Amino acid sequence: MKPTGFGTPHTVARFVLDTSEVIEWSKFPDKYRELQYLVEQFSVSLARSDVVDTELDPPKNEMVDGYFLASVPYLELHGPVVLGHSRLNHSVAASENDVQRLDRVKEIVVVRSDSERNQMHDLRDSMHIATSIRYGYDGLITNDGRLLKRGETFVSEFGFRIFNVDTAVEYVRSLIRKQELRNQLGQGLII
Repeated sequence: MKPTGFGTPHTVARFVLDTSEVIEWSKFPDKYRELQYLVEQFSVSLARSDVVDTELDPPKNEMVDGYFLASVPYLELHGPVVLGHSRLNHSVAASENDVQRLDRVKEIVVVRSDSERNQMHDLRDSMHIATSIRYGYDGLITNDGRLLKRGETFVSEFGFRIFNVDTAVEYVRSLIRKQELRNQLGQGLII
């Protein structure tokens, strides 16, 4: 088997975790047992965008106190700088493509204008997704219903998927089955 980007020959999917999933995994590890198994088998590679630690920074967000270290096990993807939302030395200068991608993602997410808190939340969701797409990841794992409802639009425009943990596991298992079938066909085991 040939190696796939940033993984092993067995890696079939690369996902980015939303901040809520980093916290939930820390609080309720049983909910993530199947995904953890797939990670341990090198079938899945997980990362987080730089936005996660911005959102987990206790001085800025008292709701997440105690979960700051929950993100440590995951590779951090440095997204394009968004003033007031990105951290120094954890982001990169934005290209024109980055700007266009973030603008389009914000249109799909539909940044709400009803409150400053919702605007910030929607912008940061857009940053998670745009950064994930920038680095060629397959999808975002989240429990945010607003993002999950917009999943088909992200697939059609970017080839990028939005999953909850259960659908991510189902997706990976289907990719593993397809890979096994291809391997059997290639070895002449199936006629």
